[in-house]
Amino acid sequence: MCDMLDQLLRLEPGSGGRAEFVGRLRADPRTPGALELLARSAARDVRGAVPSIAHELLGEAALPIVKMLLDDRDPDNRGTALSVLAEIDPSELTPLLPKLHRRLRTAGDYEVLATAWQLARAKDILAVPFLEKYRDRHADNTWQHKAIDVVIQLLVDPASIAARIVGHDHDHMGWLSNAATVLGTDEAFAALRAAKTSAPDERCRMLCDQALARASR
Repeated sequence: MCDMLDQLLRLEPGSGGRAEFVGRLRADPRTPGALELLARSAARDVRGAVPSIAHELLGEAALPIVKMLLDDRDPDNRGTALSVLAEIDPSELTPLLPKLHRRLRTAGDYEVLATAWQLARAKDILAVPFLEKYRDRHADNTWQHKAIDVVIQLLVDPASIAARIVGHDHDHMGWLSNAATVLGTDEAFAALRAAKTSAPDERCRMLCDQALARASR
């Protein structure tokens, strides 16, 4: 059983054999137990793939397995588990907020950013002071400062995200385009569609196009 799941991990989405594998694994009562075993694997990459695979195979029933990896020893795996948890049921973030606030103070830069986006999805306005402290520890021209500045704005003034995209805030466009998909409003998507064709440089047009593609999956 674990061998079948391991093979599924190696199949690209949309590949010929994947649909057949998914159907077989969904119907097999051993699948949840096998996923739990993989979540305890010594291999970092295997553990990191489990949340998305579990969600694909089990739907909401994947929650207990995803939660196993919220405290994984690898920060990327913790971020993946947190993202999948929010995708399955955003309300599951609420009891985790104190832990996530602590993570903003103690984690490395990339984990802080991954956590910040999920706090934005949860509309956790109480996270703003922690985010501001993190942002202000970094110079204005660093990616850390720019990214967290956009997350803060997403929380305190979400309507301004679309205006910054339309106004071509070039230095922040990568973060703004992601913020627009998190926001998910008609105005935000309209701003992305407009900038996709009218932004004055190719990079910003590409970023908006990629954000729209991610949102349509």
